[in-house]
Amino acid sequence: MEHEAPAALRRAVAAAVHETDLLDALTALCAQPSPHGREGAAGRALADWATARHPHLRWRVEPLHRTPAAPDSANLLATSVLGDAPELLVYSHLDTSLTGEDDFDAPITGSTGPPPA
Repeated sequence: MEHEAPAALRRAVAAAVHETDLLDALTALCAQPSPHGREGAAGRALADWATARHPHLRWRVEPLHRTPAAPDSANLLATSVLGDAPELLVYSHLDTSLTGEDDFDAPITGSTGPPPA
């Protein structure tokens, strides 16, 4: 593929990422509800988890503009504390669950009924 990462980079990432670390991170994320506009708590929980495991990175949760529909929206950022080392941006959503409140979830699900079981 034209935009595929070089083989040496893929091998380095595979050597640095351990399955148990990924499972621990997913467990930390799944333990905290994180609906749209209310993902701040999940960001703080993940930052606490990551800080304990990756002290060479500076983890911070940055609150976003507050609105009635988004009372605790936030981004989680990590930067290297090692100086001029190359950085890698990983972008993903923290708002990955629903609230169970039909009115709040409807713009996300497109449905006014309860979320599927």
